Amino acid sequence: MEVTIEETKQDAMNKLAKRMKSLRKSFKKARDQYIAHLPVATDEQIATIVAKLTNYDPSARDGVNTKFRLSDVQVGEIELALIDVENSLNTDEGRARVEDSLKKSERIKSFSVGKPKKTGEDKDKVLVRASWIA
Repeated sequence: MEVTIEETKQDAMNKLAKRMKSLRKSFKKARDQYIAHLPVATDEQIATIVAKLTNYDPSARDGVNTKFRLSDVQVGEIELALIDVENSLNTDEGRARVEDSLKKSERIKSFSVGKPKKTGEDKDKVLVRASWIA
């Protein structure tokens, strides 16, 4: 029985794929163990995260799962804050804020801010399209 080069390559690829899957599982387990040993976020830290999210601060989640972890209740609070932020963007004032922000960007070639969608999965969400300078 002869083994071709293609079969050998395929066997090597299969072994590599299995090893990568095993490494992903090990990494996830180690990450979960690390996070489980972190202290739960204080009310002050949650208030800071919610305030930053409300003010569209990209550093809102700094420290999450590195310095502290979130309980299920705290995750719910943050999700509610994100829903409020999304709803605030789906207003005339929110669209104007997005448009102003996009106008200030240096890497955007062109953009458009649409009206809220009437149907579908993205119902009541505003479509923003942008083309970027490479």
